[in-house]
Amino acid sequence: MTLTLPTNPTGEQFEDLLSATLRANGYFTETRVTLRESKHEVLEIDVLASPVGGGPDTERLFEAKKDPDIFTSIFKLFGQRTYLGMQSACLVSARPIPARHADLLNKKAAEMSVGLCQHGLGAGDLDTAAPVHSGLDDDERQRLTVAGWYANIARRIAQDSFVREMAVHKAVEPYASARDYYVEVQNSVFMRGPLARVEHLYKAYHDSPNLTGTFVTTAAAADGVTEKAVWDDIDNKPERLWLQYMMALEHSARLAIMKNALQHTIATGKGTVETFTITFGDASAEVPVHLLPERFVNTLAELFKWRWGSRVPYCLQLFIEGLGGMISLSDSRDAEFLAKASGIPEAEIPQALSFYDQMFGRDGWSWFYDTKNDLRRLQLVPAFMRGTGAFHRKKLFDLGDYSEQFPEMGWLLSRWHNAGYAILRPVLEATPVVSVPTATP
Repeated sequence: MTLTLPTNPTGEQFEDLLSATLRANGYFTETRVTLRESKHEVLEIDVLASPVGGGPDTERLFEAKKDPDIFTSIFKLFGQRTYLGMQSACLVSARPIPARHADLLNKKAAEMSVGLCQHGLGAGDLDTAAPVHSGLDDDERQRLTVAGWYANIARRIAQDSFVREMAVHKAVEPYASARDYYVEVQNSVFMRGPLARVEHLYKAYHDSPNLTGTFVTTAAAADGVTEKAVWDDIDNKPERLWLQYMMALEHSARLAIMKNALQHTIATGKGTVETFTITFGDASAEVPVHLLPERFVNTLAELFKWRWGSRVPYCLQLFIEGLGGMISLSDSRDAEFLAKASGIPEAEIPQALSFYDQMFGRDGWSWFYDTKNDLRRLQLVPAFMRGTGAFHRKKLFDLGDYSEQFPEMGWLLSRWHNAGYAILRPVLEATPVVSVPTATP
């Protein structure tokens, strides 16, 4: 049985389509971000998008509305844009604005620096509001959008599972710490300044470290199974989706650190952190404004010096959240795709990916490991992301079988593909837009 995308998506699925399209157009995206204070939801953002290579002044707020109350939505976006100190925002509707209201609505929206556009799969004027910054051609971007829409729906399913699990165990550790981490990762978006966001993210991890590993140990003891069995569930199967999301969340936080690091270098024109001077009598010393790890400070300087440094966050996000954190060692198509999308030369893609190790690795340990000189993968990437990452290749490269690209490890991509299929199947029971290959043996 094949799975198909919805022709009449829900409001949440329309958000997923919008963020997939922005990613395909060359934007680093942060989605479904909620500011929480004193257990109250203060503000919710659908998509915050930054063009590849762009600084803080190029970030834009996008609101997806399937059937919007246009005036209300315009004023809401104006308030959010003003609160966040952003130069512009855009309201994206699933249906065209009624012609009889278009002149008035566009005029009022322009007065508040809010754009209006309509978007659907293969239709609309989003490219005007979010100009293409990717080097992919129209067909490639369309394929990437389709694959990314599936991936975003799978991520939302996992996120919903995580939220429910945290609610059931909200007063119990390590669940309480996991919920706090989830909240603080989202709250980091609302900190003032790129390095303030980075500091907030590091503190969130410091306060709640190694949550995925802790949960694996807890789950194994509770279920009477080995930790290896739990790791297999979240690495390779459609099981324990809430824990798979926990794993994905930690990668998202690292990507946000990388993105804000580069935004700092673009905004300041330098690869050093801000300092202030402390004076003791005749002596003085420069003290960092933000408390940041030495590894971050050193990598920040390296990224600033590297010619393609400003493009690394988008490349890494596409690699992890698009391609599932894996790349072929025996077939050039993955590297060619990342190069064309990000603008980093193909020969430099290994260096771009290595910045993940430089920023977040440890001495004597790498985030990456190779299998049979065929598959290089990032560690701790959950099955739902591996599965949709495998499917990205089906769409992008017209693969009939994964062994065409991974002669030794195609069977493993098929396994991940089947896990993604099983996760999406209960949700995607709608009229087809495009077909997904059936599960493979």
